[in-house]
This record gives sequence, C-alpha cells and structure tokens, in this order.
Amino acid sequence: MSAPAAAVPVSTVSPEFRLLIACSWIPPASASIQIARLCAEVTDWHEFLALVTRHQVPSLAYRILAREQIPDHVRRRLKELSSSACTVALHTAAELARLGRSFAEKKIAVMPLKGVMLSIYLFGDPATRHPGDLDLMVKSEDFDRAGELLESLGYKCDRMKHLLRIHNYECSYWNPRLKLLVDLHWAQELWTAPQVSELWTHSQNTSWMGVNMRQLQGDALLLFLCDHGARHKWSRIKWLSDVAMLLSKPRLSPWSELSETASRFDLERPLAEAVQMVQRLYGIELPHEFRSAPRGRKVFPWRIYLNQLMIQPEDLKRFPLPNPLVWLYYPLRPLFWCWRHFKVK
Repeated sequence: MSAPAAAVPVSTVSPEFRLLIACSWIPPASASIQIARLCAEVTDWHEFLALVTRHQVPSLAYRILAREQIPDHVRRRLKELSSSACTVALHTAAELARLGRSFAEKKIAVMPLKGVMLSIYLFGDPATRHPGDLDLMVKSEDFDRAGELLESLGYKCDRMKHLLRIHNYECSYWNPRLKLLVDLHWAQELWTAPQVSELWTHSQNTSWMGVNMRQLQGDALLLFLCDHGARHKWSRIKWLSDVAMLLSKPRLSPWSELSETASRFDLERPLAEAVQMVQRLYGIELPHEFRSAPRGRKVFPWRIYLNQLMIQPEDLKRFPLPNPLVWLYYPLRPLFWCWRHFKVK
C-alpha cells in the first residue's frame, strides 16, 4: 500500500467539510501544512463545529487543531466538546470493565464491538474515539445467560425480548442508574449463522483492565466496520475514519486474503464502497480490484427474508404493545411499513 498522498485531496466540497475530514483521523505528518491551509480557508466556524458534533469527532478535532491558528472561541468549544466526550467514554470504559469481570466469572465469552476497545486498538486510549452505546456480542447459546446476568446487574430489557430473539440480532438493555445502554448481540443483521461463527474465529483474547475479553482482529475487524458503516449509509464520518485508520496501517498479509475473506462474509460491496470513499477523502491508495463494487449481496437464506417481512425490530420499539396483543404486529405490518415510508418529515 502506498503512503497517503494527502490528508484531504482537492475537492468541490466546502473547506469546513474538508477540515472535518482532516480532523477525523490521525493524519500523516506531511498533512500539517495542508491542515493549516484549510484552517485559513474556513469562513464559517459555526458550520465546522456543527459538523464536528454531527459526525462525532470532537476529541480528534481538538487533538489535531489544538495548536493551529483558529479562533479562540472555536478552540474553547472544541475543548468543551472533547472533555464531555472523554468523560462519557471513561464512564463507559469503567462499566465495560465491570461487565467484563462479571461475564468472566460466569464463563460467558463476550466480544465488545466498536466503542472503547476499538478506540484503544486504533488510538491507544479508550477516550479518543467518540463514545456510544456499549455493543457486546455473545454466542447464541449464551444469550439467555448473558441477558440474565445484565438484569442482575441493574439493566432492564425490552419488553418484546422473545420477539426480538426471533426477528432481530440484538436486544437493548438500559441501566437507569448509570444512564447507559447495552446492545447485546448474538448475531449480525443479514449475516448467516456460519458467517457469525467464523467471525468468532477471527477474534483473540485481549487483557484490559485485568479482564480478558475477545477482540476482533485484522481483516474481520475491517470488514465488520465496513458492513456497519454501509448499513448506516456512512452517515457519520467517524465510521469511515475508523476504516481509514485501519487501512493506513502497514499490511502484514496479502491483499488476496482480504478479498477472499470479503467473499466468504459476502461483504465485497461494503468493502468497495469504503475503499472508494477512503481513497477520495483520505488520499489512501489501495489495489484497483477493491474499487469496483459488485451488484449486490448474494442470496440470503429464506429465514432472513421471512424475518425481514414479518416484523421489523423498530416496529417493536416504536409501537410497543402489551404482551397479550403482540400478535397484532403481524397483521399491522403493512401499516407500519406505510407509516415509515410515507410519513411527513
């Protein structure tokens, strides 16, 4: 892989957005001159701060711009946003350590997805990457025990857990005392059981804060992040910057291995999307074969299609019904679909 030619290539997008891109990762040292030039080109610092907040990169933006020539009020605001994000991240990290110890005591394998552990992997500390909910993955056979453990630790689950177990790939557990949400995964959206099983084989034990947890490694981590970003339509730059950080690292295995793994996980299209955007926005050159996106994903097992048609998890959350009336979700499905697609925005 050739080194990044520039942090942000010449583009037709606004200087505020180009500066956002430059501040959304750890750019090469050669980008410092370009970042200084972008700071001079910015005319709407209010818009830049709004972009930083919208795309959830305050800590990185403050880290990159702390010594640049920017207005004092912008520097102060970035510091405030960064401090707030760091506080939440450390709060989340402490809870992850507590949960990790509890899972270990019950001998339940757990794999944190994104969040604190990804921040440590990419940046060396738990607070650089903007915090979100705690996403934890357990094996399908351990889900019930894991849910019981979370409830014993003060978390409350969705009332429709039994339906979510059938039609979804995660259940949300809310801790009202800690004001923290844990999304407990046993699968991934549109992934087959063999693909989920293989995902676990690409993780390894990692010791952190005296706790052993599983952590995704290498190409599996890259592809998981590409899938997550693509499913959310890359609506936040922080998801693309995660991919850029991984792709900017020296590669220890042949590119053909990434291609083969992407094919097995049926994630060739999300990978191609990410590669094209990373090349354009971050100046990272990658082999040409990763830039052409296949037409679409392969055929899914009939059960995945059926679950998608019968009930959408968001229906359960947006239109909660008492347990005696849960059967109504099935005949009401067309109305829910119409409400989502034709509602006035």
